[in-house]
This record gives sequence, C-alpha cells and structure tokens, in this order.
Amino acid sequence: MDLRHLIDKVLLVDTKKLVLRERECTSRILHYLREIDRRKLFAELGFSSLFSYCTKDLKYSPDQAQRRIVACRLLGELPEIEAKLDSGSLNLTHLGLFSSHCKSEGICGIEEKRAVLSQLENTSTREAEKILAVEETAPAAPKVTLRRRSKNSTRLSITLDDRVLGKLEKLQAHFSHSKKRELAQLVEYLCDQELARLEKRKVGRVSHSPAAPQVTGDRALTAKLKREALARARHRCEYRDPKTGKKCGAIHFLQIHHRLPLAYGGKHDLRNLQVLCHAHHRRVHHAQRDVNVASLPSKLARIFPSGKLPDSSITDNGRVTIFWNVPCNGLAP
Repeated sequence: MDLRHLIDKVLLVDTKKLVLRERECTSRILHYLREIDRRKLFAELGFSSLFSYCTKDLKYSPDQAQRRIVACRLLGELPEIEAKLDSGSLNLTHLGLFSSHCKSEGICGIEEKRAVLSQLENTSTREAEKILAVEETAPAAPKVTLRRRSKNSTRLSITLDDRVLGKLEKLQAHFSHSKKRELAQLVEYLCDQELARLEKRKVGRVSHSPAAPQVTGDRALTAKLKREALARARHRCEYRDPKTGKKCGAIHFLQIHHRLPLAYGGKHDLRNLQVLCHAHHRRVHHAQRDVNVASLPSKLARIFPSGKLPDSSITDNGRVTIFWNVPCNGLAP
C-alpha cells in the first residue's frame, strides 16, 4: 500500500479512525473468545485449551494469546472494561498486569478489583507497574543474579531502586547520540572510566587525554551557550505543535537548532537557539515554504512589523525560506 499521496492531515485523521476501529474489533474478538471458551469449542477442533487454540489455529503469539484470554475472562467479572478498552484508557497490557496482581495479592472482591483497576486508567506500562508494586517497609538491597548463557557471555539480572534507575536513565539520555545509550555499552563505559581512574591513582600520576579539536571562527557554538540552552529547556525538546500547543519534551537525541541559520544572518544568541530532538530538528528543516521577496529588508519590515522573525533563512537567489512548523513564540518558557 502506497500512502505517499495522502496529505499530512488526512494521514493523521485516517490513522486515528483506524485505531478506533482496531479497539472496537479487539473488544468483539474478546467477546467471541469468551463464548468459545464457555462452549469449549476448542476441544471439538482437537485443541486441549483455549490458549492452544489461539496460538495454533488463530496464529497469535503466546503473549498475544495470554493477554486476550485474560481480558476475555475479566469481561465476565467486570463488563465496564469493554468501554475502557474502546476509549483507550485501558489496554490488554493493563489487564494482564491487573490479573497477575490480583492473583498474587489475593484480591477477590469485585469492588476491590474496580478500585485497583481505576488507578490504572490512562497510565503507561511503567506507571501501572509502579502503582501495582508492593510497598516495601525498607529499601531492599540490590539483588544480583548471574547466569552463564554462552562461552563468552553471562546474563546479569539486577534489581535496583528507583533512585539508582533514575541515575542510569539520565546517563542514557546524556549519551543518546552514541552507542553508549544501550545499557550494556553504558555499563562497559562506566567500568572503563573507573578502571582508568584507579590505574592513574595506582601509578601516582595524572595523565590528561588530548583535548578534542576546537572549532574556531564565527560558526563555533560555545559549550557555555549549549549548556545555557539545554538548561533553559530543562534538557527536553522545546518543540510545540503550532495547532495543539502540545510540547514534545523528549530527552534523547537532543540537538541545538538556530531559528535563523548562521548562513543567513543568524547569531549565536540564546534567543536564536532552540533545543530540539532529532525528529523535530529534521522536521523543521524539511517542512519549509519559499516566499519571493523583491527587496528583503523592506519586505521583512512590512511582513514582520514587530521585528520578530520566524525560523527563516535567505537563499542565494533572493528568497526567504520560512520554517512554518516552529512559531515565533515556539520557545518554551
């Protein structure tokens, strides 16, 4: 299917309609599975269980089959689940986590189940897991499990509290432009850094690695300005949708964008800098419109009497390219 002929608005609207239909279809499938389970029709087809029927005949993966079986059985106890699945406030992953929690904690009462389920609405998987996590009276010591997987690799399983996990996530965001963003590479990098530091202390001398070559001239963006821009953005993407006002807020692959490019008069000024994630930085530079101007200074003065330019650049042939996707007030407060 080739969708390149669709304009952006139609593509987004059609996608939302398809997702709504997908949710409705999922609810109907759950009702059908529940009735098949009630009649035990899978046995007539030669399957020993509903799970076996779902995986072998319907071709669901084991995870997909288990989530749907759990959900269809919960529909019998809590019919209101259907409306929440259709609206998207709950999904099959929520119901799987909820079912496991009820079994482990011995939750049987309908009202008690409803109270727990209401807390999971409109949450991410991680948020739902945190809500359902059993409260600990005291912080548990990190639990480490090592299991040999092959001749050259070992599986490491470790339980960390949220404080340590938060530090790891900050480091992953910091190294998001490199391979060190992957947890295994990040652990190796941190080990290398600490071992190098210990080796320097052991030999009683401090060696400095050669400094990276510095870019000189007007095109150099100082590290101080980068830090100030990132600090102002709270290390998050500052892109705002011009129609909805929704802010991206991504923390990975952050880049510094010049609202008015250097090649066309832009300056290394904090007001001219914007922190964008890679996707929105690319979007800004690709979603452009060309506007002819006969006399650029006077034209710009008439078009922008406030003196505030949008993201613009002047091309060699006397045209001004305006990046319409980032409004003049697009910088985050």
